[in-house]
Amino acid sequence: MADQPSFPLVANLDAAKAAIAQEIGTVVQGFGPKEVALLISTLQANSAPAPEIGDLFEVVSDPDDVPEAIFRGAPAREVAPYDVPYVQGREGVSDLQGTLYDRLLESGGALLVQSRAGVGKTREVTELARHLCDDEGWTVCIAKGEGDAKIDTPAAFPDELRCKRLLFVFDDLHRRVDAGGRGQAPYLVRLQSFIDFFAKKMAPGELYIIATARSEPQYLKELVFDPSNPHWNHFKRYELPEFTLSALRLALIRLAEAAGVDLNECDAQSMVANSDHTLRTILDNVVRANPSSSRKYGIPDFWDGFEAELLGLQSGHGKNLM
Repeated sequence: MADQPSFPLVANLDAAKAAIAQEIGTVVQGFGPKEVALLISTLQANSAPAPEIGDLFEVVSDPDDVPEAIFRGAPAREVAPYDVPYVQGREGVSDLQGTLYDRLLESGGALLVQSRAGVGKTREVTELARHLCDDEGWTVCIAKGEGDAKIDTPAAFPDELRCKRLLFVFDDLHRRVDAGGRGQAPYLVRLQSFIDFFAKKMAPGELYIIATARSEPQYLKELVFDPSNPHWNHFKRYELPEFTLSALRLALIRLAEAAGVDLNECDAQSMVANSDHTLRTILDNVVRANPSSSRKYGIPDFWDGFEAELLGLQSGHGKNLM
């Protein structure tokens, strides 16, 4: 691979123009300092080494390693999200994992799972990825945060991924789309180049991509999702259904029991009805309700604190646990 070109400082304008002309064979005598600086930045970005797969993804072939790998970039919490018992029960869907699996296969290769925060997008994708890895032998490639600025056409097809069914996972895609540096092509353009590279080298049915993104307006704006954009139209969208109240009530009772908090069904029903209906809030408040953590969170009476935190969400006074 050719060495990255080295350009003089733009302050030495004549020397910079001469170096650019030598590199690209173009006369740039009419360019001013700003134009020369931009062209230098672009040339240097375009001449960066092509990424290796290890720069971009954590490659996982052991299903037990899938949850930790997917949640590796998540904020630290009292309880790891993948250690919380999986909650079944979604509005209008009897088997969400089966539905996600079908939607992925029917998508043509790329599925974008969307919902508001705290409804379980990442957990559902994690369960699907673990199932595909364990029961069907898929290799799961989880996008690294530090790889977002590097993603592009890879240097070569990795030998360890040949003749395998691959699932590429991009969690929180809305946070990735602005990754890059000055002079780089937009993230979506570079992502498309990456996908095209693998698609040309793999047989039909060997390559699948699943991504998550929040659906609140501010995050949709970050995502810049436009189905007419050629860099988006290969993604099919799936709106994740909300949890049923009965599923959340059962989750609350089980989590409270595991935490040593005495809670009856009637109280659980009332608290869920007055919450924001996310498992994240329920889990965080069960942690707060645990007597062993009451001192840490400054809750003298842990039960009153638990009840007040949940009920406060309805009036807007509770802590935002998104």
